Amino acid sequence: MVAFMGCLYAGVVAVPTALPGRKSRDWEKTAAIADDARVAVVLTVAEQHDVVSAKLFEHLRDKSLAILATDDVREALADLWVPSDQRADALAFLQYTSGSTGMPKGVMVTHGNLIHNQQMMRRAYLHDERTVYVSWLPLFHDMGLIGSVLQSLYVGGQCHLMTPVAFLQQPLRWLQAISELKATTSFAPNFAYELCLRRITEEQRDRLDLSHWRLALNGAEPVRAETLERFAEYFAPCGFKWRSHFPAYGLAEGTLFVSGTGSEEEPYIVRVDKAALQNHRVVVSEAVEGTQCLVSSGRPTPIRKWPSLTRIIWVAARRMRSARSGSGEVVWRLATGVRRRSPVARSVHPFAAKKMGHTFEPETLASLRMGGCSSQDG
Repeated sequence: MVAFMGCLYAGVVAVPTALPGRKSRDWEKTAAIADDARVAVVLTVAEQHDVVSAKLFEHLRDKSLAILATDDVREALADLWVPSDQRADALAFLQYTSGSTGMPKGVMVTHGNLIHNQQMMRRAYLHDERTVYVSWLPLFHDMGLIGSVLQSLYVGGQCHLMTPVAFLQQPLRWLQAISELKATTSFAPNFAYELCLRRITEEQRDRLDLSHWRLALNGAEPVRAETLERFAEYFAPCGFKWRSHFPAYGLAEGTLFVSGTGSEEEPYIVRVDKAALQNHRVVVSEAVEGTQCLVSSGRPTPIRKWPSLTRIIWVAARRMRSARSGSGEVVWRLATGVRRRSPVARSVHPFAAKKMGHTFEPETLASLRMGGCSSQDG
């Protein structure tokens, strides 16, 4: 975070990335990001400086970039700092995807995008200076960086951080931190809630106090109705409330937050016919056999101050017909744009609809029903 905030203060474009692992493929992806973004300086820490220099230069096309250890910079240089006058349309940072299905793809995020998305989240989450976060999410990921750290800074709240490894090794640590710090907000993908259910014993649970956890956001992957129900039931004895669940939908191309359940509302779950859904039709059913549950990811939260930054694309080409409510439509919300025109950038445009079968990128089916948006793999 020191390096990221330093970039913002300096008026230069930040490109947050993870420290690559031992695999050569990890370093190739990082080098591809550096080449694609035309990076001039790599910021790391002194302990990792030599490793980063050796490994990264094996895969870089541009060997001229500098590698700087931020903890070796002389503090006296701060006296030379000159405030930069940043406009809303000025580029703040490039947010790259994980590259799990190919080379990473970057999204251009402006200062206006950041402020707009922060206002959306504050309004949707009902956050203020009393908000207390606990987060183990990686800071190079949009949900960890924008949704947790920057949101807490924006509202003037607190944010307590732990490493992803600390959580994965012992999921109990996450809930212990929420309990001990009386955290009001914490985000995680669906798998994290499942991991807590599998790894935390009743004896451990009964020593927790989750009564202050008002907003348990679930996003970044499909939200499972069964997970919500089991988590609320299992952790009810230590104060967790069903209405604290906050299913949400977001994507890097929308800066982060797109839609979410109202913070004072309970999760909305609908059971639909599975076969009809495979044919892009939403048919509500009360039956158990041949059906599946969809969890609503809520509604977008518009901010009227910047109507030009809240653009919704209604794609009429792919309609999903409902036996009760007629047709729904697919909705995508855009950030400023996607990268520069490099081989990495040209790979796939994330908002393009393929005519063959009306497939969308990213491959997520979003159905609108009763004012809400539910998502699933598909």
